[in-house]
Amino acid sequence: MTISDETPTDTSDADAPSVPSERAIDRSTFVWSFAVLLFVLRVVGPNWRGGLPSFFPDSASFLKVARIGPFSPEFWFTERPVGMPLAYWLAGFDVRWLAVGQSLAYAMTAAFVCDTLLRLTRSRAVGWIASALVGSIVVQPRFALWCIEALSESLGMSASMLSLALWLRVARNPTRRRTRAATLATIAWLLVRDSHGLPVLVIASVMVVVGWRCADKPLRRTILRCASALFVAFAYVAVSQGTSERNQYPLMNNVGLRILPDASMTASFADKGMPVSPTLLDRTGRNTWDDGEVFLRAPELAEFREWVRGSGQFDQLTSLVTDTGFWLGVMNDALPSALGYDFGDYDRFDVGERLPSRFAWFSGIDSPAGLWWFVALALAGVVLIHKRSRLLALILGTGLVASLVELYASIATDAVEVQRHTIGPMLRINLLCVVSVLLAIDGLVRRASVERTPTRDSWLPVSAPAAVILGTIGWFAVENRSQDYDPQYARTIVERAARFGGTYYENGIHNKGPIETLLYDLARLPTSYDTYWFAIAFFALVISVVLGVAARTTARTFGGTPTAMALAATVTTIHFFMSSSDYAGVVYSRNITTALLALVFVVGLWDGAWTDERRARSAWIGSFVVLGLAVQTLLTTLFAAVAVAGLLLVLRRNSSRTGRPWLVAAVAFGGALASAPFWYALRGRFDEFWSGWWTYASFMSDGTGRGYMEQLGLGWNTMVDYYRERPESLLVVVAFVVVGFVRRTTSSPMQRTVTIVFVAWFAGGWIELILGQRYSSHYFSVIAVPTALMLASLIATLSPVLTIVGRWCAEPRRNDDRRASHAPVMLAAALLLVAQGSSLFWDGATRAGRFRSFSAESERRESGLDGQGRTVRAILDLVSDDGDAVLAWTMYPWTYLNNERVPATRLSWKSFMLGEIYLGRTSEEYVLPRTWDWFAADMKESDPAAYLRPKETTLDESTPFADYVNDEFAPAYDGTTIELRVRESIWSRLTAPNESDVTAPMPFVDETGCFRWQGTVKDLDSTEPFGFTFEDADGSAETVHLSINGERGWSSSDNVEFASGPRTSSEADLTLVVGPRSALLIENGSVLAAVRLDGTVRTSVFAPEDVGVVDARRSALTGIPGCVNS
Repeated sequence: MTISDETPTDTSDADAPSVPSERAIDRSTFVWSFAVLLFVLRVVGPNWRGGLPSFFPDSASFLKVARIGPFSPEFWFTERPVGMPLAYWLAGFDVRWLAVGQSLAYAMTAAFVCDTLLRLTRSRAVGWIASALVGSIVVQPRFALWCIEALSESLGMSASMLSLALWLRVARNPTRRRTRAATLATIAWLLVRDSHGLPVLVIASVMVVVGWRCADKPLRRTILRCASALFVAFAYVAVSQGTSERNQYPLMNNVGLRILPDASMTASFADKGMPVSPTLLDRTGRNTWDDGEVFLRAPELAEFREWVRGSGQFDQLTSLVTDTGFWLGVMNDALPSALGYDFGDYDRFDVGERLPSRFAWFSGIDSPAGLWWFVALALAGVVLIHKRSRLLALILGTGLVASLVELYASIATDAVEVQRHTIGPMLRINLLCVVSVLLAIDGLVRRASVERTPTRDSWLPVSAPAAVILGTIGWFAVENRSQDYDPQYARTIVERAARFGGTYYENGIHNKGPIETLLYDLARLPTSYDTYWFAIAFFALVISVVLGVAARTTARTFGGTPTAMALAATVTTIHFFMSSSDYAGVVYSRNITTALLALVFVVGLWDGAWTDERRARSAWIGSFVVLGLAVQTLLTTLFAAVAVAGLLLVLRRNSSRTGRPWLVAAVAFGGALASAPFWYALRGRFDEFWSGWWTYASFMSDGTGRGYMEQLGLGWNTMVDYYRERPESLLVVVAFVVVGFVRRTTSSPMQRTVTIVFVAWFAGGWIELILGQRYSSHYFSVIAVPTALMLASLIATLSPVLTIVGRWCAEPRRNDDRRASHAPVMLAAALLLVAQGSSLFWDGATRAGRFRSFSAESERRESGLDGQGRTVRAILDLVSDDGDAVLAWTMYPWTYLNNERVPATRLSWKSFMLGEIYLGRTSEEYVLPRTWDWFAADMKESDPAAYLRPKETTLDESTPFADYVNDEFAPAYDGTTIELRVRESIWSRLTAPNESDVTAPMPFVDETGCFRWQGTVKDLDSTEPFGFTFEDADGSAETVHLSINGERGWSSSDNVEFASGPRTSSEADLTLVVGPRSALLIENGSVLAAVRLDGTVRTSVFAPEDVGVVDARRSALTGIPGCVNS
């Protein structure tokens, strides 16, 4: 065979139809980029925070060599092939960055294989099927878990996939350059693990034959030189490893575990020169490190060690040929466990929980029978491929033979950790079999697919998937961050409104417009209770994107190139979504108002909104309606809204297509502002609305006790402190003003107007803060937004610099090019994340990387509850349902939300009943006039079954609230951090004896649930507990226990103790109450311990032999939610 027989770029049959001339855009690179980033996120993300401590002895060996450094000759001739130590050295000896590099290399080389298959196949469908099967193999945990271990397996698999892809490209078009590249990749693969030596010898030998027969002289010389380079590389690895004497360990393992137990093999090796002695025979069944490393230390084995370090290693290799039958038997015995092993024992970081082990029915080779069937099919595929392309068939056949040789050698040359040593060749055999079969099928396809051309933007396939992955990471991170104080309070209002009906102002004291609560109510529609904050996080992302669009519009207005516009939008979006600033990633009222103002700003500068009469009128009226709603949400937004309104009046007044634009604007603004009071007046609920929106808002203003001059002084001091801590923000403002002044004569009218508007908006933001008199960190979004837009205008002035950077990154752009250079944008995003969002980024990466389902997230959150939280929730679950009302004396919205309950009264915080003003004074003057009338009406409506009080709050006994609690509720649980009472009528029904009680035998087993057991337990001591076990009927929930001894009572699972309470008596009058969702252990009317249940359980008793139970009684529960007889 001669290579010159091949047509370089033609792999089709002679009679196959020609490829159509039309071309489509190849978007496969988007898929590869997304897959690579997603793989790295799933593998590395969850473990970054906790670190990736190395564990295996080989990892320490690699680190030892890496610390020598490549500038020392010793590095190149030590106990490890240089590939892995070199990677370790490049990662700065940090396993986390090594894991990132290995994961990227593994995923990128797999994507390269898939991309190569798409180029090799004539049928696009076959190419995608082949790529899907390749992807399903490489993501299997047994192969992927090595990416985060400091071992050479992952790097070896990555190098082999790179080599495979390059050799396949040689088959497509055999050029000298491609041959050299494939050879270099093969050498890199050889330098990672010395077990790659034999397959490289196979490859090099075939290359010699092919090169000898090649008719193209330049190509022949290249092939022969490349083959020589492979032989030289093999010789280097053999010499360097022989010098380090590392190969003595696997040979000693083989002698002790395989050769000595077999008499014929012992004789065979003795004939080859192995010294046999009684001490050596005593090592039968032992490995190198057993019994204090006798193989390495015993003086009697000195001659044996000399043989091992000399001719023994060559004797081992020759034995693979002369004793093939024995070694094939060893291989046959080892294959079932090696192929069926899932490597769970090696999976220290739970990669197997985050990656799929199979793709539909396909899981690759997982048994000896599967291996030989796959190999047979692959060989049949190679035969079919040979008819179309002899070179492709030769490459696939050589690769398959080399991988089988490596599998044979890996099993035969070391008896320790056989499964781990076979993982590399098994990946290659899997891939080669899939590739061979699918390329053979492709050769049978008669119709070729349309050729594809790459996208014009070389970086777009990377930046677009990166944006999706980054948005996903941010979404998970912000889901947790968005659960801030005020957002949780807003949720309690909408949850109460959903439970009892009525307006938002009938369900909470709310001193803002209804837009905020409406937004939080909308989040309920597509979500469950546990996934609610994901919707809020999405709203936070939308708000950030709106601000990003405003920044992009600003950059365009000031003459920025597409790169400058993209950079401004990216920086702004990331800052307001994922930065360390407290206003980022939350949905407070000021985040909403600033987004509304930014939306109007974008519409005002977008020419497309003013192109015809209908659009112009809609834009004019809609813009002022939005401004009115923003001011309605927060009255102090008026000053910033005036600035944005000025932009519309100056730039778009004549384009509005209305006869009287000023009047129309005033009516639209005023109508929107007055819409809420007018609506609530029509509903007959004006008093509730006005009490919150205006009266309580005025309390917030008056409650600080400051005059206007004091407010201005505090504002000035705050401004000075703010910019002292954030000089970069002050620099942006000053630079913007200076640039605007310098360019005042050369700027366009629109640019001058926008400059003035930004200054006015910025001033309006500070006026809003000063009049609000509160400087909580998240309030500063009102000045951060105009500052960010100022920065966007400054970025526009840097357009020439960004064009140069894009040219450096192979993204040249003409002046009229509408495409952005992606590299500067991605670099800026990375720098911003490092500077402002690294903590949030890794939090999100951890959660997104480990995500399996929303229910799993809920279970993880539940498992994080502390012991007292579990106890409180169990008591509430017994006496009420999720979504029912609970009365609380608290200042914390999570008192309700963590227990999935709603406030029993609209006065959900004690501050409303005491006249406590946030960051202000406390006075009865600040208690709303109808407070206690509303409280009485709410109690009648909600009829709460329980009352909660966090211990850091003290109940004011002088209030009607305290009178109601003392009259209606009985103490049930007194924890260290929280007090819980249950309505007297319910608690007495649960604890007091009644006529339905019947004698209960002991011990007992119950599988029906909904019962009460009472009895006196005697002779308790401080060691052996008495208690009850609750086993889930279908095994889906963990088994839990309620236990008691002479010193304490506690709740637990089989593995973890949840909560514990002290007691002092050896005798206990106990009541056990088992409902459909929880069980309580009560002593003397007070809950000692409690657990939550998952439906009907099997309840049983455990007790020491010397503990007695007297007067045991049992009855069915009545009046309990979920019990049939209630």
